[in-house]
Amino acid sequence: MGDENDIYRIGKSFQKLNMLEEAVSWFERLVDVSPVSESYGRLLEAYLMMDDSDRVQVVLDKMASEGIESEYYYATKYELAKANNAELKEQIEVLSELIKENKIAFYMVTLAILYVQN
Repeated sequence: MGDENDIYRIGKSFQKLNMLEEAVSWFERLVDVSPVSESYGRLLEAYLMMDDSDRVQVVLDKMASEGIESEYYYATKYELAKANNAELKEQIEVLSELIKENKIAFYMVTLAILYVQN
């Protein structure tokens, strides 16, 4: 099966059923077939749902090495920093990069809140 839409739908179906290892398997195939930001985003989402920060970091490192530093990259990097109770300064830096790249309103507000807490 090579159609990326079919691969995505199968992975998403497993994800909705909370069968996350199966979803990951399909999202890994999706990345192989279509190594773009959105494909990596699906894989990252599944790993985050599994609380698997090690595999999240592996994917983030791969994305960085391939120059795919999109909203999925920065948003996940922030979520990982937050989950690991990173210093506010580190969270601010990551959100600043996300906003520079994508102008996402939710993260702009979150960044403002972190500045106030700092």
